[in-house]
Amino acid sequence: MPGEAGGPAGADGAGPAEVEQTTAGRLRQVVDSLHEVPVVLRSRHLDVLASNDLARRLSAAFEPGVNMARFAFLDPGVPTGTDDPSEVAHLVVASLRSSLESQLEDAGFRALVGELAARSDDFSRAWAERRPAPPGSGSLTVRHPLVRGMRLAYQELQTGPEDEGAVLILWRAVDALSRDRLQQLRTTGPPGPPRSPR
Repeated sequence: MPGEAGGPAGADGAGPAEVEQTTAGRLRQVVDSLHEVPVVLRSRHLDVLASNDLARRLSAAFEPGVNMARFAFLDPGVPTGTDDPSEVAHLVVASLRSSLESQLEDAGFRALVGELAARSDDFSRAWAERRPAPPGSGSLTVRHPLVRGMRLAYQELQTGPEDEGAVLILWRAVDALSRDRLQQLRTTGPPGPPRSPR
C-alpha cells in the first residue's frame, strides 16, 4: 500500500504495526469525512471499528467497540428498532457466516458463535437455517425514537485483503420521507440513542 508521501509502505523503515495503524487510520478518515449518510466500518467478526456521527445517531449498534451480532441477539431493545426483527437477525447471521467462509475460522469466530448459541435461541435457529449469504446490499425499515420510521438501503464495500476482512457499510434513504427524517436526525438530538440496560 502506498505510504503517506506516495512511496511504498514500510520503505522508510516503518514496521508492520505502524503500517497497520496507517491503514486503519485512512479507513477511519474516510468514515469521518462523510456526513450526509450513515457510514460504519466493521471487522470480519462484526465489531464496529469506526462510525460517523449520523450512524451513531441512527443506532447504538453502530457505536465503535460494539459487536453488531451481540447487539442484535443479546440487546433487549433491538426489536423496537425495526419492523421485522427476524429480517435483521437473518441478515446478521448471514453476514457472520459469509465472513467466516471468506476469512476462515479462528478463535474469535468460535468464541462469538459459541456465546451467541448459548445465550440466544433466536441465534441458534437462524444459524441452523443456513440461508444464502447476503448480496452485500438491501434495505430495512428502521424505527427511531426521535424521527420515527425510515426506509434505508445499505451497501457493503470490501476494503481490501490488507484489512483482514473489514467492511465499509453505507446507508442511504430510499424515498423523500426517509430523506427528510434522516436529515432531521442529522441535525437533532444526541449523538445516539441510549442503549438498553443489560
